[in-house]
Amino acid sequence: LGGSADRLRPAFLDNTDPDGIDRVLDELREDFDRTLVVVISKSGGTPETRNGMLETRAAYTARELEFGPHAVAITGPGSKLDRY
Repeated sequence: LGGSADRLRPAFLDNTDPDGIDRVLDELREDFDRTLVVVISKSGGTPETRNGMLETRAAYTARELEFGPHAVAITGPGSKLDRY
């Protein structure tokens, strides 16, 4: 399964505290081009989940990276997130 350098390092945005989001995104700064963002929301309308996604997308844009190829959504069919 590879050596320790190949292991996944998960990071979580578990609230919408701007300092917390900035801290997590800063930890990932060297790896944005090879990071997969997983956005999870049953309804897709949860403000906290949406805010975290938008902040993360803005961080990708600031680095001149496309967000879409680095992101997947786990959500209900037809939800706001599914339609995004």
